[in-house]
Amino acid sequence: DDVGPLWDAAVAWMVDQGITEGTSPTTFSPSGVLSRGELAVFLHRHAGSPEAPPHDFEDVDAPWQSAAVSWLVDASVTFGTSPTTFHPDEPVNRGQLATFLWRFADEPVAGPTSFPDVVPGAFYAVPVAWAAETGVTTGFDDGSFGPDGIVTRAQIITFLWRMVGSPESITA
Repeated sequence: DDVGPLWDAAVAWMVDQGITEGTSPTTFSPSGVLSRGELAVFLHRHAGSPEAPPHDFEDVDAPWQSAAVSWLVDASVTFGTSPTTFHPDEPVNRGQLATFLWRFADEPVAGPTSFPDVVPGAFYAVPVAWAAETGVTTGFDDGSFGPDGIVTRAQIITFLWRMVGSPESITA
């Protein structure tokens, strides 16, 4: 997805909503790679930071992400990378992001996708089809989706902003 100037409005919205504070008081780092832990925090904050029972992942010990991961597990948005691991520092790929967002939206029904690089039957196929049908993603200029591509911070904020209807921010 070519996020271009859209991400300015999306960042402003996420700051207004308390979903992100950026990577410093004056930067957002749009080209930075999105980690699984960061994604968990963004979705948790977007949901209003609900409480949940503790998770069982041995590799999530950073206080800033533990409550978020617990909630994602409790809400069935993630099942981890194994019963005891979440891999919070690993980058999120586009197929995984579509799947997280689709589960966050309660797994709505979607038709087949028109992206030629989305493998029918892959874990991300229905989520990508849903994301395209709802306008969360437009894919790339060449018509592909790039399910294995690593997600940038600009892409996650743009996807999430589109998912909620591209609202105007207070500060934009």
